[in-house]
Amino acid sequence: MAGAKKMKKGILLSNLGSPSAPTPEALKVYLDQFLMDRYVIDLPFVLRALLVRGIILRTRPKKSAHAYEVIWSPEGAPLVVTTDKLTQKVQQALGDDYSVKFAMRYGEPSFQKVLDQFKSEGISEVSLLPLYPQWAYASTGSTEAHIKELNHSVKVTKQLDPFADDPDFIQLWLKRFVDSKIPKDSLKTHYLFSFHGIPERHIKKRTPDCGTCRFDKSCCLAASAPKFCYRSLCEKTALGITRAMGLQESEYTVTFQSRLGLDPWLKPYTDKVIVELPKQGVERLVMFSPAFTADCLETIEELGVRAKEDFEEAGGKEFSLIPSLNAGDDWAALLAQWVREEKYFAKPNWL
Repeated sequence: MAGAKKMKKGILLSNLGSPSAPTPEALKVYLDQFLMDRYVIDLPFVLRALLVRGIILRTRPKKSAHAYEVIWSPEGAPLVVTTDKLTQKVQQALGDDYSVKFAMRYGEPSFQKVLDQFKSEGISEVSLLPLYPQWAYASTGSTEAHIKELNHSVKVTKQLDPFADDPDFIQLWLKRFVDSKIPKDSLKTHYLFSFHGIPERHIKKRTPDCGTCRFDKSCCLAASAPKFCYRSLCEKTALGITRAMGLQESEYTVTFQSRLGLDPWLKPYTDKVIVELPKQGVERLVMFSPAFTADCLETIEELGVRAKEDFEEAGGKEFSLIPSLNAGDDWAALLAQWVREEKYFAKPNWL
């Protein structure tokens, strides 16, 4: 009908989330929601509750609150603030034909609340953009399951697939490295690519047809590696960045951080490798954390503070953490380009 108002296209960015405040009380609420997620700790409910509510929540909130105090800004939690700024920039890049919002899997703004906002605008279908380069049960998988369980009239009809080795994504990381202006001098330098760890069993659960997983490069970088294998995607991200930097294989290591519990997690462990490198003559350590597109607790505090201290106490001389893509104009422009071109978009696997 002539003069009918054109319906906007809904775009929903998603990230993990943060507590509402850097306090033990807020952390207890946040960690209960996070760790009781069956996609994060995949134990039967009773065992998960005993572990989380009977053990972890008795001590972890106070410790985590202190860590969040270190990174908290006047605007709030860095991850939420950065994702909000990125959303605004993507909205600006896409223009008035789109409605761009963001939601957090844990904490606020919740998916339920944001889907309600889309509904109030008359938008019944949205495209989901998980801001995780590599697919994992505890990130994209949990988000998919959560949205599926929501009783809502707004439908997710398209979803951004993993973009771990996209050439433009890789170039953004190269730019972050160049802009950091790491000195070129006589210090022996090593590059560490630290990805968030997951239990080894999560790999086999997502890719049961992979055969005998060896958890190494020969397996992860093989042409037959499954599309949604987390470790394979991490290795591909690191390989793309190191090739763009012109590094030799001996100059860098891929590691995994933030393990929880006693089960085997992806190896090698970041904290173990960091203290061994000075013993091998490494004087300068340059760290990347390309599982995160926005700096957060795991990058700012775990790597930028604790890993730096560990490296220096072990004898290292200089430590540099390359910042993430955050709310950079170039990252917002690339996301907007992917939306317009529907690049990496696919029908969600739950439909």
